[in-house]
Amino acid sequence: METDVGGWTVFQRRQDSKIDFYRGWEEYVNGFGNLKTEFWLGNDKLYKLTSRGQYELRINLANFNGDKAYAKYSYFFIGDRSTYYRLTVNDYSGTTEYNVRDYSDLDREHSRNGVYTIYPAGGAGFKAFCDMETDEGGWTVFQRRQDGKVDVYRGWGENANGFGNDKLYKLTSRGQYELRVNLEDFNGDKAYAKYSSFYIGDRSTNYRLTVNGYSGTAGDSLKCHDKQAFSIKDKDNDSHSSADCAERYKGVSWYKT
Repeated sequence: METDVGGWTVFQRRQDSKIDFYRGWEEYVNGFGNLKTEFWLGNDKLYKLTSRGQYELRINLANFNGDKAYAKYSYFFIGDRSTYYRLTVNDYSGTTEYNVRDYSDLDREHSRNGVYTIYPAGGAGFKAFCDMETDEGGWTVFQRRQDGKVDVYRGWGENANGFGNDKLYKLTSRGQYELRVNLEDFNGDKAYAKYSSFYIGDRSTNYRLTVNGYSGTAGDSLKCHDKQAFSIKDKDNDSHSSADCAERYKGVSWYKT
């Protein structure tokens, strides 16, 4: 009842290697050891415990020099025997090394919509909203507009550093990504556009957009924006010979003309 505000159920303790953990299946199913020293609580008990609600996991580590670290996960679940006690764990925080690259790494059966921390390029991570319901889930949401209360007509620095373009580059540069755009009007009519390939260049390219492989119901509105640099009110990067499209349309986008 002392660590991190208390209330933690300890299901494993290892401290001096007096208990042998190299054991068979049934011993791990049922548990072994001494609750006052070293032990494993048991996979069946872990399933019963974690299947009744949402649980966190915290792992405390200390070496023989007294150096300490911890890993904490906001969601932790163990499946039953039929799943071979499959582990579901996500949304890391702490002082140890663990990287969730993006939300496609999350378990789509048990993870829920919410804000998680991701580490797309290693090093320091950042928080973003994850959509685990739309189109089989696993989507990192990098823009949401719904009622106009937040002004998006902003300067270059805010768009680079907000969610922002730098994070989009780090996210999309580590593999092949899809883009999905969900649209809904005030009458409740919905449409979507999906692209099988989506990539944002780095700052030196002015965050040039690469997008192709359209499918959906909204029409391919991004086709003419492919291979265009990002334009904003204080940085005109569009292809138009004279007009400033960001100023003309009072918006931010990968304008061509």
